[in-house]
Amino acid sequence: MNPAKMPKKIAIIGAGPAGLFMYKALIEAATEPLHITLFEKQDRAGLGMPYSTAGACTEHVTNVSANEIPSIVTPLAEWIKNAPEALLQKFCMDVESFHEYKVLPRLFASKEAASQLYCVV
Repeated sequence: MNPAKMPKKIAIIGAGPAGLFMYKALIEAATEPLHITLFEKQDRAGLGMPYSTAGACTEHVTNVSANEIPSIVTPLAEWIKNAPEALLQKFCMDVESFHEYKVLPRLFASKEAASQLYCVV
């Protein structure tokens, strides 16, 4: 096979939120076939150290508001409307009062990122 025709191989180290956003950006910007491999040391993607129980507790919030968090598939404000009720209750998230300029609990944000990853891979 002609090496020029082979897909470019890209490795993303870490499948936390930043890795997932990079994955999406690469897919959307691709003008040729890509072979992307996500490497994650945790047992599931979407967490990242600051978004997992290894680096955050329930009271820790994101350092950006929801409007600054890129959509993976569904905009965050839409995803929250359909989030599991138990998850919303666990993090005291009120769908009615939510707006995109609020910061989110980090552990809640990781659940959103992980659930959306499985929509694109």
